[in-house]
Order: sequence, then C-alpha cells, then structure tokens
Amino acid sequence: MLSETQKNVIIWVVGTIFVLATAGLATIWVLFAYWSITLNFDVVFENFFVALIGLPLAAGASTALVVLFSEFVGQIELDILALKFKGASGPIIMWCLSYLTIVVGIAALT
Repeated sequence: MLSETQKNVIIWVVGTIFVLATAGLATIWVLFAYWSITLNFDVVFENFFVALIGLPLAAGASTALVVLFSEFVGQIELDILALKFKGASGPIIMWCLSYLTIVVGIAALT
C-alpha cells in the first residue's frame, strides 16, 4: 500500500495533468472559435462539439476516476450479478462502465 506522501503526490500529478489537459482543450477551443470566424469552422464545431470536446474529457475523467480509486482502495474487484472481475480486468471493466455512464449522461443532456 502507498504511504500518505505517495498518495498526495499521485493526487497532485493526476490533478495537474487533468488541469493541463482541460486548459489545452480550452485553448484549442478558443483558437478554433477564432479561426471559425474567417474559415467557417463554426458549423462543424457546433455540430460536433460533443465529439470534439465531450468524449475526450469523458475518457480523461474515467481514467482519473479509475486511477484515483485504485490508488486509494487498492486492487479493484467487481462483482456484477454472477460475474466476478479480478486482477487486470477490474480496472478495465470499471473504466468502461464509468466512460459509458458519462457518455450516456452527455447524450441525455444534448
């Protein structure tokens, strides 16, 4: 198991990566909006905003959730109905479920 210092370092690293990724996507969004004034990208950007921004952010959020959960709780083991997921399959299935949940939430809001 990890010490408190190691957990704090992991939290800061994952948080920093998430903030930088979000800032990078925001910068791309601003540049894209600026270029759309002259290059008419606004139609593409408006029609595919969820695919361009929402889905990558959903993947990043799912990854951060699985990484933080596995670091604080330990090895992830899932029991879903009659299926048991242990070892490497636990985080993979948890990532898929969390990603699909976020994507369904995004789709419900659009």
